[in-house]
Amino acid sequence: MHFTAFATELVEFHKSNFASMDLLGEPLFEAAQKSFELNAAACRSALEYGAQASRNFFGSMNIQDALALWLTFVPAAMDKLTDYSRGLCDLANDTNTETLKIAEAQVGRVSQKIAEFSEIANPDSPLGSTTASWMFRGIVNATESSLETGLQSARAATNWASAYWTALDAGPASVSAETL
Repeated sequence: MHFTAFATELVEFHKSNFASMDLLGEPLFEAAQKSFELNAAACRSALEYGAQASRNFFGSMNIQDALALWLTFVPAAMDKLTDYSRGLCDLANDTNTETLKIAEAQVGRVSQKIAEFSEIANPDSPLGSTTASWMFRGIVNATESSLETGLQSARAATNWASAYWTALDAGPASVSAETL
């Protein structure tokens, strides 16, 4: 009887894992679409700006006009590059936040299911296998701990990126060693 319950639970566990993968795939697919759109917009903008700058540059009458145009071109191009980088980081942070929410919800559920599996399997285990059972539980606890550490690291990276862009928005002088 216990083995049948264990097998049924295992099948349900695998079904929920496939559903979790589907949930994780959705924000990643959306991020890929947004990344494509961002790249296409950045390329279009760069080509339009480069064409206009080239027309202005070749239309200049002397070296001073050409130098003045070049000096206005560089900061504008750097601003466009910064905006693109910020958009890319925002996209990565949004995707990271969405996947973290899904992962955090799944970690608790998976931990509970694994604990239930070990409880169901223990009565059917042969005599003398309690050491192996405790080792299995230790492995499960170590896995839970490493998953939680990974989630905390991802949250910290997201917070750092947000603080970095907030500091850049305030001005380059506000970026300090603590922000980096």
